[in-house]
Amino acid sequence: MILPDQVNLAEIAYLQHRAEEEKEIQARIVRARELDAGDFDDNLATQTAKYLIGGTADDVEGVNLLSIVLRTVLRRIDVKGIATTDNALTTWLEHIWDANSMAIKQATVHRLAERDGEAFVIVDYDSGAERPWEPDGPRGMPVFYVHQRYTDPEVGGDGDGCRAFYRNDDPNQPLEMVSKRWTETIWENKKATTRQRMTLYIAKQKNVAARIEKYVWGISGGWEPYTETTTNQAGALVEETWPIWWTDDQTANGRSLPLDAIHFRNEEMEPLTRRLWGLQNGMDHAWSALLGGLTQTAFRTLFVLGFFPTLDGKAPAADGSNLVPVAPGTIIGTAEKGADKASVTVIEPADLSSVLDTMDKMAIYCAFVAGLPIGNFMVSRQVAAAGTLQQGESDLLAHVNALVRLWGSAWSQVLSMARRLDNLYGQASHNETAKIETTFAPAELADVSGRNEQAKAQAETGVPDEVIWRTVWGFSEEQVQEMKRIVGNMPAASPAQE
Repeated sequence: MILPDQVNLAEIAYLQHRAEEEKEIQARIVRARELDAGDFDDNLATQTAKYLIGGTADDVEGVNLLSIVLRTVLRRIDVKGIATTDNALTTWLEHIWDANSMAIKQATVHRLAERDGEAFVIVDYDSGAERPWEPDGPRGMPVFYVHQRYTDPEVGGDGDGCRAFYRNDDPNQPLEMVSKRWTETIWENKKATTRQRMTLYIAKQKNVAARIEKYVWGISGGWEPYTETTTNQAGALVEETWPIWWTDDQTANGRSLPLDAIHFRNEEMEPLTRRLWGLQNGMDHAWSALLGGLTQTAFRTLFVLGFFPTLDGKAPAADGSNLVPVAPGTIIGTAEKGADKASVTVIEPADLSSVLDTMDKMAIYCAFVAGLPIGNFMVSRQVAAAGTLQQGESDLLAHVNALVRLWGSAWSQVLSMARRLDNLYGQASHNETAKIETTFAPAELADVSGRNEQAKAQAETGVPDEVIWRTVWGFSEEQVQEMKRIVGNMPAASPAQE
């Protein structure tokens, strides 16, 4: 990692070399976002829209395997509590967590980190914020802002988000800087203008304290230092220094603070679904084929000889305007054999089971490649063996546990920074030595409602009860046999009960 005050010509050449790799990373993130949103190939969507009565290509969205993958992982991860060795600190952190609506926001952070591979939470201090747990008390508390990974408009991104810079580009080494870029709209002389902004959160370097540097894209065509006017606790306007020294006494000689931009990432620091994009493309084509087959060949059609069926009962018009259109239940005919040889033939619907089987296989392949339970991807009444349905559960738990370790550490950093800022700006005296940890619901139990839905879905597709007991609820063989005995001893419903 090369920091702004260390640049020389050799390093500029290196940065240009790295730029192309960074664009590839950003392009993959943009693609992951599009696919998660249900992006459908334009040509395929236009073709598929022909089969939708009253529909357009914008309405087309098939079976989104990638969303299923994300949902399957994320519903197993849920921060349930905060643990410290100081009861007063724990209570205060719980207040801060609730005041920032983190029961909801945590899901956004986790989804961004899995979908894109990275996400960020920036911890700030709002001196004018009301404390919901003591509305009549003093104002001011830490606030958490969620940010996505930065993607440039050149690769189809929105030009908004953060990027992490690690020493030697290795996420296992110290985080040296986080950059945040965005476009803001300002009003000057009753006219709205937009401008590019960037903030650098720079960690302590040799002989240089941690600092925050703000920039704006200037009329000169480059980044220029930028300062803002803020309001202090007394209500007076204060012009920021440049840079903002991120130290305990807010001077260049103070003790550096940890970065207040916290980096969340998954195991590979890339979109979780990247390996599945080819399978999603195949599923999109199968879905298009299914819609086409249902519309054009899946209904009984009557083929008549000896006369032309027309809308007005008259002979076919030269322009074909009165011919019966091809549609479900339509009659198609020809008068070539004459009325004396008139007959009706029934054309039965086409068998689309092969298309459904293909969709099933695509979904099962997706589960295998993603290392997830196959039961979450079943789309037809095909019943797999118990061992097959359970395939991927151990891989899923291993992945979830790895994310819990990564994200648990990141959430601890977020809460530790909140404590530090409240001590610094809120004049509080929270215990700085108490270790902060977040507790997660057990991965096996984090989604009881989700397991209920999965069990119900499998039952509706014909999966036997004993298979559901083994694969969804994890019953042992002895428990399964006991359940069978209990169910088998239940009296049949009487006609009155029915």
